[in-house]
Amino acid sequence: MTDAQIAALVTEMRADLQIPPYFPELTLQRAVERGVEFLQSLNPVVDLSEDLTGRGLLGSYVLYDINHRTEEFQHNYSWDILRWQMLTPAPTEEEATQDEP
Repeated sequence: MTDAQIAALVTEMRADLQIPPYFPELTLQRAVERGVEFLQSLNPVVDLSEDLTGRGLLGSYVLYDINHRTEEFQHNYSWDILRWQMLTPAPTEEEATQDEP
């Protein structure tokens, strides 16, 4: 993801999750970056800037991350993550070959 997309997600997470303005911006940005990396490792074909389910999971991940409870997120959301992975359409052959060098 680009820096602009991360910045937009940080702004969205701060508003949607009601994170107070005094919470450090850099800490929130790092939590979002970790969440994006974690979720993309679980479902690499999804664009989190457009996938609403992925963004919902990202918001939950951020809340758990800023409270240092990411293991609990993985446990509590394992079925939601599995459902998200299973409902994601596989890339077409044309899309798959576009990523290859």
